[in-house]
Amino acid sequence: MCRGGLVGHPAYITQNGPDLNLLTETGAAYRAWPDWFSPTTRIWIDALGSGAVYSPDGMVIQFDGGTIWQRDLGLPPARRRR
Repeated sequence: MCRGGLVGHPAYITQNGPDLNLLTETGAAYRAWPDWFSPTTRIWIDALGSGAVYSPDGMVIQFDGGTIWQRDLGLPPARRRR
């Protein structure tokens, strides 16, 4: 579920060195970085005073409040028949 049950824009995460830039589905932007105590499994979003756990493959992030972001790889390329 997106915030408020409304579908907005896709959320994005980009990386700049060890820091992360998060853009939520509502357009809110946040900076995050590896959590000091668990840098290989958690990130910390200081502006929210909250963190998140990410899966080893980086495909899923679960925020401490329960929100889950799952990476969307899109549809596979269409195969052309000959």
